[in-house]
Amino acid sequence: ELQGSSIPGHCIVVPKSHIPQFFDLPERNKTACWLMVERTKSILEQIHKPIGFSIQFNLNTAHHQHVQHAHLHVIPTYPPLPMPLSNSL
Repeated sequence: ELQGSSIPGHCIVVPKSHIPQFFDLPERNKTACWLMVERTKSILEQIHKPIGFSIQFNLNTAHHQHVQHAHLHVIPTYPPLPMPLSNSL
């Protein structure tokens, strides 16, 4: 689970190979990453019970890739919290 994330269960899948971008990884590493995304998703479904997922990766600093090492975000989605009732109406 990603430390400092405001989303419970937000995880990052990082290959061992130090390659700057996902699309530059060898095919076997890409496949291994996707298999790990599936495993991570399955575990998060059991623990956090999200309603969906966003699988994300950023390329280059222009798209917020701050760490130049290929990685994928597995981000659970949860239902919106109910709006608190206001007495000012």
